Amino acid sequence: ISQRQAERIPAIPSAVLVSIVDPGLPPPALVNWRGPLLRVAFHDVDPLTFPGANQDLIPLSPTVAARIARFVHAHGDQPRLVVHCRSGVSR
Repeated sequence: ISQRQAERIPAIPSAVLVSIVDPGLPPPALVNWRGPLLRVAFHDVDPLTFPGANQDLIPLSPTVAARIARFVHAHGDQPRLVVHCRSGVSR
């Protein structure tokens, strides 16, 4: 979902949320969220498809990918996983 949708999302029982933002931007105001939450920051870039492009941007790193995987695995008993990024489209 988009950041705007995430900021308006009501508390969802039995759900976890991964919040993805661009590095350097403030985190979204997730005022209604009451469940487990992981906040991570990386740009929406693909260094494998476009090597050498967007050198000033921060792609998803193996470390952050592992954090996301550990978080999801740790909450595997939850039936819902919600992921948001700025536009809610490609990440």
